[in-house]
Amino acid sequence: MNARPPAVAGRFYPDSPTKLAFAMRSLLEEALPPHPEAPVGLIVPHAGYLFSGPIAADAFNQAAGHLYDLVVIFGTNHTTKKLDLAALPSADAFATPLGDVVIPRDLVTSVLEAIRECVKDDHPHDVEHSIEVQLPFLQVVMPKVPILPIVIGSASFERCHAFGERLAQFLEGKNVLYIASSDLSHYPTKATAREIDEEVLQAILSLDSATLQKIAQIRPAEDGDQLLTRACGSSPIHALLGAVTTVGATAGVEISYANSGDTIFGEDDRVVGYSAMAFYRKDVEPVSPSKPNLPLGTALLKFARRTLEMFLNGEVVPLPRGFGQAGMAQQGAFVSLYNGKQLRGCVGHITSDDPLALTVGKVALAAAEHDWRFTPVTARELPDLTIEISVLTKPKSVATIEEIKPGRDGVMIRKGNDKGVFLPKVAEEQGWNREELLAHLCRKADLPAEAWRDGADLLTFQAEVFKE
Repeated sequence: MNARPPAVAGRFYPDSPTKLAFAMRSLLEEALPPHPEAPVGLIVPHAGYLFSGPIAADAFNQAAGHLYDLVVIFGTNHTTKKLDLAALPSADAFATPLGDVVIPRDLVTSVLEAIRECVKDDHPHDVEHSIEVQLPFLQVVMPKVPILPIVIGSASFERCHAFGERLAQFLEGKNVLYIASSDLSHYPTKATAREIDEEVLQAILSLDSATLQKIAQIRPAEDGDQLLTRACGSSPIHALLGAVTTVGATAGVEISYANSGDTIFGEDDRVVGYSAMAFYRKDVEPVSPSKPNLPLGTALLKFARRTLEMFLNGEVVPLPRGFGQAGMAQQGAFVSLYNGKQLRGCVGHITSDDPLALTVGKVALAAAEHDWRFTPVTARELPDLTIEISVLTKPKSVATIEEIKPGRDGVMIRKGNDKGVFLPKVAEEQGWNREELLAHLCRKADLPAEAWRDGADLLTFQAEVFKE
């Protein structure tokens, strides 16, 4: 079999079959529940799984359990300047670490004969990731269903839409799932991305390519110099809209949304938007995520452990969702990992601009991977580890050391460029009085033991502690 080899395994998703299988299972377990109706189309992001994997899983979970004869994937063209409208590969299959996904050669030949603007060209497929990253999900959600992978080029939106229509007409009689592979805005700030992406999503939900094209071309005044595109896969989306409306789709539903700033590895000042969308032949109400039903501490501990399990076993991470208002508050937090009574890692932030749940996920990984005092935690160790989370109040300056109460207060010292922090539990565990606490704190900050007496800033905070 002439199979196109994986081009981005090991970069966009795990190249280990074992890790990739774990990643697929865990992402789909974390995915939002499916609607009972079978979708005729999906819009799925195509970034690395560390960023868009949970949103992609939300999309594919909508098709789980339904029977399809074929999956058509409209891929985004990231690599070929000369591609006009659409390109099919010559390969008999696309390979991933989980095996081969079959491409029906007789169908490819028939499509090329029927739609002359669609060409056979391997170059747009050779290193393109937008189709490849969808395949492991398909291999789990609908194994053995063949695919028709089509990279969509830079033709006008009218031609892309018309191509989708003609393809759907040609495939009439087959039960087809159409997928458009597209991310949303590149690269505004996190706050601006939400506004931009919402406009694009509403345009897509109109099922009208002209409306989408109009919105996609608008550049906002704010962050305009950073905004590269509102939807990198707008051409595949136009093709999808042509296809799904031809087969009777009357409704689109936004399943979920996030941008890279909402993820554990993302930054807020330069983000990419992701959405899972599904299209149906009848009006449907989106399935709402379950409301928070766990106490905050239990939910945070569960999320921290799940983050470590998914990353160490599958090189993916969950999204922090399903938390109530307290989990979305901006608070600092520390995560400590213990093997028995022995500390195995401890990292945290005294303050944070992120939601608390996201902060906990970030520092849980940092405690496992980047505490310089210890070797990185391995997946094998996880069953033996216990997790402790300290949720911190905002630090307050103290006028005199008499305001510091060891055991109740965490303490931070700042002097020049040096600083040190102790959580409230440290003084209690060590049996230190106030002066001993401050002396050890100075040494931790690489300061003389008496440095707190002269020109140092002292701040206190309290911690609410949750432990497995």
